[in-house]
Amino acid sequence: MRFVVKFRVVRMRQHEMQYVEKKLDRSQIETIVYSAVADLGGLNADDLSGDFSLTEDIDLDSVDILDLSFEIEKRIGKDLRLVDLLRLAKKGSLDHRSIDLSQVIDFIEAESRKEG
Repeated sequence: MRFVVKFRVVRMRQHEMQYVEKKLDRSQIETIVYSAVADLGGLNADDLSGDFSLTEDIDLDSVDILDLSFEIEKRIGKDLRLVDLLRLAKKGSLDHRSIDLSQVIDFIEAESRKEG
């Protein structure tokens, strides 16, 4: 049993590493974000669009949004500091009630370019 667990961990890490090594385009980022939101919110990813508000349309609270940021980072395989987007909202640079999926995607895309 221990061998199987180790194999799964290695296999998962290899899968995550594929994201790290490969630069993601906007379409791939959208797919990852929509999928994570759908899984967290019990929605269909095909029904989501960039103008969906995290709090008003998808009805996520601050804990859900934090969970979402960690889930997206896990799926992409790197720390993108999505919590910084939330900090901007708290400081008033963004209206936290109107953070939409396109802003999340834009943020990830910008952070990815910084690393690339």
